[in-house]
Amino acid sequence: MTVQFVRGGLRAGLFVAVAAFALWGRPSAGAGTPGIPRQPVPINCAETIIEPFWSEGVSGFSKWAVDDGAAHGLYIHQHWFTVDFEWARRPEQGPALRMWREFDVDCSRYNRLILRMAGPRDAVMHIEVDTDTGVRTVSSEPFAGEETEIFLDLDGARVIRRITLALEAHQEGSAVGWLRWIGLQHTGRLEDYFAQWDLTGVSWENQLQAPGYEPSFEPLYGIFVTHGELAAKRAEHEQAMTRQGASRYSELAEAAKVVAEQGFSIVDLNFECPIRRLISRGEGGALMADPPAIAKLVAAVVKAVDIQPCDLLSDLARNKFADVLQVFFRKRIRRISEHLDRGKDTAFPAHTYE
Repeated sequence: MTVQFVRGGLRAGLFVAVAAFALWGRPSAGAGTPGIPRQPVPINCAETIIEPFWSEGVSGFSKWAVDDGAAHGLYIHQHWFTVDFEWARRPEQGPALRMWREFDVDCSRYNRLILRMAGPRDAVMHIEVDTDTGVRTVSSEPFAGEETEIFLDLDGARVIRRITLALEAHQEGSAVGWLRWIGLQHTGRLEDYFAQWDLTGVSWENQLQAPGYEPSFEPLYGIFVTHGELAAKRAEHEQAMTRQGASRYSELAEAAKVVAEQGFSIVDLNFECPIRRLISRGEGGALMADPPAIAKLVAAVVKAVDIQPCDLLSDLARNKFADVLQVFFRKRIRRISEHLDRGKDTAFPAHTYE
């Protein structure tokens, strides 16, 4: 059996954030029912996550059995965004880390398993998957010191009973690494998944304006900001300019110019600051409830600099999601970073749309 390595983040932001939401928010069909395999929740038409190691809130790490490694100083624990492991010395025999878990999960809609992790340099990961049609195994190539994805063909299996991970150390001394997630993938549906994001063949006729076009910055339909709301914000700006020679809109534009002059490629507009003093003044996180103000701020920055802003948002789900997103789409923002609720009971990662 062969194994493939993929460098860098393979759909990392969308893959991880959507999976966290799906696994946390929805119980799997068949879960807890004797004799019925658990149904994994798809994150897209071709992939699912069955072990999210990235957060204590959704990770199943506590269900894994780990072989005793006290003799060589093994330490493994749930950490923010990963399950981390380390050992003080290479064991005299056997793997430096061996762990297993019972799954009983339906894999009939997928044809391979993926483990995303980072292993110590030259170490080799051996994966053994016990299925309804037999045992599947694969051994990785020696790690090169970076995070990667290891693929194992399921060869027609319909149920995964157990997964065993055994990491073999090939260098003396201490070493560290981490586990990110285990997922399932259907390679035949990947083409359809990626095709939906390919806009190279889209015709933009009648959608793009001539180079000399000057936007009016007036509401066309009044969906996310009405004429009255925009007029109120403009009046607020003019009054501030008259009283003190500056408003928060002009100050933000001037600050963006300074960033651009320093050679930076993006301007980061932070609309998620939770400081109460700012929120009480209608700033920081409070702006998420005021799309017209965001529209004015973004327009001021876009007009002031040539580089595209990257907007850092807070919990869109609890705010005016559609209204705020329309602001960014209409202002041609290149990237949006969404930070979900940071309450003590959740620990979802940032989510970036580009």
